[in-house]
This record gives sequence, C-alpha cells and structure tokens, in this order.
Amino acid sequence: MLARDIMSSPAITVGLASSVAEVAATLRDHRIGGVPVLDCRKKLVGMVTEADLVHRYEIGTDRERELRPWWRRFQGRDTVARRYVKSHGRAVRHVMTSPVRCAEQDASLGDVASLLDAHRIGRVPILAGDEVIGIVTRADLVKALARQPAPGSLQELDDDTIRRRLVQELSAQKWWNGSWQNVYVCGGWVIFKGVVESDAYRLASRVAAENMPGVRGVQDDRVLGVDAYAMV
Repeated sequence: MLARDIMSSPAITVGLASSVAEVAATLRDHRIGGVPVLDCRKKLVGMVTEADLVHRYEIGTDRERELRPWWRRFQGRDTVARRYVKSHGRAVRHVMTSPVRCAEQDASLGDVASLLDAHRIGRVPILAGDEVIGIVTRADLVKALARQPAPGSLQELDDDTIRRRLVQELSAQKWWNGSWQNVYVCGGWVIFKGVVESDAYRLASRVAAENMPGVRGVQDDRVLGVDAYAMV
C-alpha cells in the first residue's frame, strides 16, 4: 500500500493568518491532533500540533516547573525568547513548526513509518506536487494493519513449498544461523531441530514460521545454546 491508500483526505488545514485560538478550536472541533498551515497561495508552510499548544500563558502552563531537565537552565537568552514567543504569540506563525516533514502520495507505508520514527512526529502531510491532498498519522498505520487479513494458515501448500519459502525468509535475516539448526515440514507442521543461540532468536524464527501460508503449527525441538554446552 501507498500513502494515498490510507491517508485522511481532504486534509483539514488552517491559513497562515489564523490565530492560535482558531487553530485550537479547529483541533477541538475536528478531534484531530494537528493541522498543516497553508499560505495565501495554498502552499504548505508549517504544521501545528497539540504539542505546540501545551505550554500557553492563557491556561497557566507557560512557566517551566521543577521537573524540567537540568540542562535547560543553561540555555541562552535566544532560546528563552523563542519559548516566550511560542507560549505568548497569538498568531499561528508564532507556534507552528517549519519546515514540515511531508511525503509524496506515492510514498510506501514503510517510508512513511520511517519518517515518523526518524523525526519523532505523529503525522505527515501528503503532497501531490505542491498541493496538500491528505495527511497520514500513526493511527492511520494502525488502521491499515487492522484491515489486513490474517495469514492464510489453512492455505493448501505442499510441505516442500512451505519449507522452501520459510528457509528463504529465515536466510534473509541476520539473526538466523542455518549451520546450527534445521527446518523440516511435515503435514503443514514446521519442526525446528538443532541449537538456537538465544530465546530472542527462537521466538523470531517461530514468528517467521507462523506467518508462512499453509503452516498449521510449529514444533520447536531446539536446544538453547547454553544448555547445549552444558550437555557436552
């Protein structure tokens, strides 16, 4: 799937001339956590989220409390001044984040997820050229996951095909060590034999097997590495 397949569209936006109060009302009325900011030419110039509106003088949350990190005490006057603008400024330009992290409509969901993680953000505007046509949030990715059908565990595949696909999947993983363990498939059941290096590797390989179409169950007869050494 691509970004355009799961985005909320049309995107709810605010203008650069909007006030902070108007932005807050938009978030409340539409029950959303953030909005793109567009200039008079409908070009994306910023993003405002709930996090940008948490520390505001109107509600008494503008002052930093005792829980602030110790290193914040050594920040320069410019930083303090910028925080004052963000907590007291009345225009959207005072609180918005710019430039904005965004994605094209043909971006893969993997690319979108990586963008969210890399920049620790909760949403990205989706563009068609310079036009904002939608928005993808972390919640949209979860919804996309919920719509996916369960793995075809009862799909009829012969044992050789199941084993070939599973070995191919395992061999592509850095944690798999095929020289210490073997995989067999009998009647749709995956059977692991040999020595596994850790419980994490054991679980990962079992998950790989359980996700294979046609697999009816997993039998794990492997010995944990430390146990194998103790038996020698």
